[in-house]
Amino acid sequence: MQRWTMSRRNVLKLGALGAGSLLLPIARLAPSLADSVASSPTVPLFQIALPTPAELTPTATTTVTTPAGVKTSADFYQLTARVGEAQILPGFRPTKIWGYNGLAPGPLFRGQSGKPAVVRLTNALTTADTGSVDLGLSTHLHGGNVDGFSDGHPVNEVLPGFTKDYTYFNDQPAVTMWYHDHGLDHTARNVYHGLASFYLLDDTHETSLGLPSGEFDVPLVIQSKFFNADGSLNYPPGDDPALAPNQGILGDTILVNGAAWPFMNVQRRKYRFRLLNGSDGREFLLALSSGQPFSQIGTEGGLQTAPVPQPRLLHLSWRHQRGPPEPAGEWQPWQRHAVQGATRNGHGYQPGSESADGRGPPGQLQQLALDCQRSARTRTAGGAATCPDRAVPLVPLRTLWRRLRHQWQFLRCEC
Repeated sequence: MQRWTMSRRNVLKLGALGAGSLLLPIARLAPSLADSVASSPTVPLFQIALPTPAELTPTATTTVTTPAGVKTSADFYQLTARVGEAQILPGFRPTKIWGYNGLAPGPLFRGQSGKPAVVRLTNALTTADTGSVDLGLSTHLHGGNVDGFSDGHPVNEVLPGFTKDYTYFNDQPAVTMWYHDHGLDHTARNVYHGLASFYLLDDTHETSLGLPSGEFDVPLVIQSKFFNADGSLNYPPGDDPALAPNQGILGDTILVNGAAWPFMNVQRRKYRFRLLNGSDGREFLLALSSGQPFSQIGTEGGLQTAPVPQPRLLHLSWRHQRGPPEPAGEWQPWQRHAVQGATRNGHGYQPGSESADGRGPPGQLQQLALDCQRSARTRTAGGAATCPDRAVPLVPLRTLWRRLRHQWQFLRCEC
C-alpha cells in the first residue's frame, strides 16, 4: 500500500486556501473505512432557511448551595432526551433524530453569570424508538466550571427511564459554551444523532459593550453527516464502538443548525456569529470570500481584551482537540465586508497534501460557503458562472453556481 506523509510545505500550502469562501472544510488527514463506503443522496442547495435553536426557559425556581456554602435561588430547567423529527434534507421526509426535547440541535440555554441553573435530564430514549442499544446518557457542559457530580463523566450515566439533576453554578464570566451527551463508548454516536446544543452565558460587562444582540446574535453549529437514500441518518459504525474510527466520521453533507445547505437572509449591519464545530471528524477553514478579515472577539474562554483581525481560522472538530475544544471563537464580519462588497464566490479544491498515518490520500473536498450576496438593486442575471483564473496551488477551478441574492448561503461547491 502506498504510504503518505504530511510535509511542512504542504501544511503551508493548505494555509493559503482560505480566501475563497467563508466556511471551507478541510479534509481530515485520515479518511476512515466508514467514510469510503457511505454516500448521501444529492439535494438541492439553499432550499431551507437557516433554523434558529429554540431558547429554553426555566419552568420553576429552586434553591441550591454554592461551593462557598451559600444558599441561593436557581432557575430550574427540564430536558428530555427523546426521538424526534427534523426537516434536514430538502425534498425528503423529516429525518428521525435523537434530541434534547426532541430537537436537533437541542434547546439553547442563555444564562447569567452568577445565577445558578439546575437542569433535570430525563432519558426517554428506547430501543424500540431508536433501533439501538446501550442508551445510557451523561450530559456534559463543555467549558463550564462544574463540580464532579454534574460534569457528565462517561460512567455517570442516566439509564433509559431515569432522571438526574445537573447543577451549573455559572460562576464564570460571559462565555459561549455547548452541552452534549458524553455517554460511555457512545459519545460520538449520540452527538451525531443530535444530542448537543449551545449554552450561552452573559454578564453585565458583555452587555455594556453594545455587541450585536437579539436576532443579530447568531449561534451556528456546523456538522457533517451521512444520510441513507431515503433521507434517514446514517452513522456507519452503528452501535459497535469498535467500528468507529478514532479520527471520527467525515460525512458528506454539511448541516448548519441542523439543516443541509441552508440560507440566511441578512440586513446591512454587523452580526455576531457564535461558531461551533459539532462535527464528528471534519475540520473547517473559515474565511470571508472577499479576503477581508473577521473581527474575532472571543474564544471558548470568553471575550478577548480587544478584537483581533483574523483572515482565516482552522476550526477543529471536538474530537481532535488537544486542549480547550470548540467553539474556537466568535466573529463580527463588518458590514462593508460581509454585505456591501462584490458578489462572493467560493472555490473547492482537491488537496495535494498527504495523510499523516499512511491510510492514503483524502478524497475530493467539499465546500461550505457562507456567502452573503449584494442587495437586490445590484443583482445581475443568475445562473452558471465560471470561476476566475487564479494561480493558487492545489486549486483546480471549475464551474460553480452563483446565487445572486441578498442572503447568506451555506453551500457545497465542488469547483
